[in-house]
Amino acid sequence: MSVRHKVLSREQHQQVLQKLRLSDNLLSTILQGHLYVEYWLNEVILKEWGSGRIIIDKFSFSQKVHIVEAAGLADMQEIVQSFREINALRNCFAHALFPEDIEAKLDKLTIPFEQYEDPTTLSTGVGSFLNVITRVSVFLLGYCEGSDGTAEPDSLLPVFLDP
Repeated sequence: MSVRHKVLSREQHQQVLQKLRLSDNLLSTILQGHLYVEYWLNEVILKEWGSGRIIIDKFSFSQKVHIVEAAGLADMQEIVQSFREINALRNCFAHALFPEDIEAKLDKLTIPFEQYEDPTTLSTGVGSFLNVITRVSVFLLGYCEGSDGTAEPDSLLPVFLDP
């Protein structure tokens, strides 16, 4: 079993998403959102390379993004850009006692699949970050479950859609 990756149960996915949605702490939301996206990057790596545990255990978030991108597993530029922006936000908090311009950075996030959204429903600030975390996670979930449009009976997709 990997040191840095534990498979989450359906209930744990629900708990993570609920905690993210209800949090009023920006630092906590960004750090946990980053970890959740890394969870899904790990799942994609394990699906593609069953023996990819060394990547999960030894490589950083940024390196995993490069690997997933280079392998063509996330070939949509807006997804890759979202990965990088999520990591940059996390690094703002991890490497500065007083991070600056966080709200401005949140407002400038690349929201994947934005063209399919009613512009009046798009969020700003923390809501924008949660929107990106959800969309990126669902994209990676789709890769893990098979992106042929048919959800598995035990699909996690309803967990993301449940408010």
